[in-house]
Amino acid sequence: MRIKRSWVPLSAGGVAAVVLLVLGGANQRVSRAAQVRLSDLPPVAQNQRCEECHAEIAREWRGSGHQLAFSRREFQHALLREPRSAQAFCTDCHAPESVRERQGSAPGGETMVSAAAGELGVACTGCHTERAPGTAAESRSSGLGRTAPHAFMGTDGEAGCGRCHEFEFQGKRSHFPMQRTLSEHRAASSDSTCASCHMQRSSGSKHFSHRFAGGRDARYVASALKISATRPTPRLVRIELAPQNVTHAVPTGDLFRRLNVSVKLADGSELHRFLARHFEDTPQGRREAKDDRVHLVPRIVEFPLPPGTQAAKVTWRVTYERVAHLDPQREDEATLDGWSLIESGEL
Repeated sequence: MRIKRSWVPLSAGGVAAVVLLVLGGANQRVSRAAQVRLSDLPPVAQNQRCEECHAEIAREWRGSGHQLAFSRREFQHALLREPRSAQAFCTDCHAPESVRERQGSAPGGETMVSAAAGELGVACTGCHTERAPGTAAESRSSGLGRTAPHAFMGTDGEAGCGRCHEFEFQGKRSHFPMQRTLSEHRAASSDSTCASCHMQRSSGSKHFSHRFAGGRDARYVASALKISATRPTPRLVRIELAPQNVTHAVPTGDLFRRLNVSVKLADGSELHRFLARHFEDTPQGRREAKDDRVHLVPRIVEFPLPPGTQAAKVTWRVTYERVAHLDPQREDEATLDGWSLIESGEL
C-alpha cells in the first residue's frame, strides 16, 4: 500500500511553534546532559564534557605542550628506553588520566596508557578538580540556561604544577632531584606565579591562556634572557647572559636541557660552553657535579682565543638545546631532540 503524503504550508505562527518545539527539545537534551555530574563520568569522558562547554580554551589547549605530553615523538622514544616496571612513573605525569583508568581497573589488569588517555596528554581534569561536590557552579554557558554539570573546578596552584615539575627519581637513591623547577621559582622570592608567566591572558580574553608557552616556543625562551657579547681584548670573547622575565633557572625542567654558548673562528673551528646541570658517574651512582645554568644573577662565559686569531672576526651564538642522550664525559657529542636559536652576532 502506498501512502500519499500531502504538504500543508505553515503560517508564520506555525513556523514559530515548530522553532520553539525544536529549541525546547534541544534545551531538554542540554538539561538532561547537565544532570549527569562530571565526577560520575569515566576519566576520558570528563574531559570530553569540558571541551563541549569550554570550546575556546579547548582550542588553545589542543596542540599545546600539555596536550602533546604523551604523544610527542621525543617522549615516546624516551619511554621505550625505560623498563616496563618504571614506565608508569613517567606516564603518571605525561598522561594523568591513565592513573584513574588504572585505579578503576581490576587488580593485575592492564597498566599501559589507553589510546584515548594518551591522546589527551595532560588534560582538563589533570589540573582541575571538582570542589565541594554537589554544589552547582555558576552558569557560564552563553545564555543556554543550563547549570554546569560540576561544582567549582579548582586547582592546587603552584603545588599542582610542582607535582610534575619537581620530583625525585622513582625508587632510586640519587644525589639530586629529577626536576626542581618549583624550588628554583621560590628561591626568586617573586610575586609572579607559574600561571602569570605561562598562562598570560591575550588581549580581550576573559580567561588565562591554555597554550602553556614554554621551552618549545623559541621566542618565549629568548625573552627570558638578555644577552650581550663583547671582545674586551683581541684574544678574548665575553658573553653575558642575564635573566629577565623569569624566576626559575634557564633552562629548567628535564635533566638535559641546556644552553650552548659558542664561538666560531675564521677557520671554521668552534669553541663551546654548555650551561646546564652537569653530572658524573661514581661508585655510588650518578650525581650532580655542577649547575651553571642562568638563575637569579647574570652568568658570564669567556672564551680565550687561540694565538693568531686576534686579527680575525669571530661569530658567536647562544642556542637552547633539548638533549636525548648524553655521556657526562663527552657533552659535545650529545644527541639532540631539538634546538632553537636565542641570539647570535659577530665580533
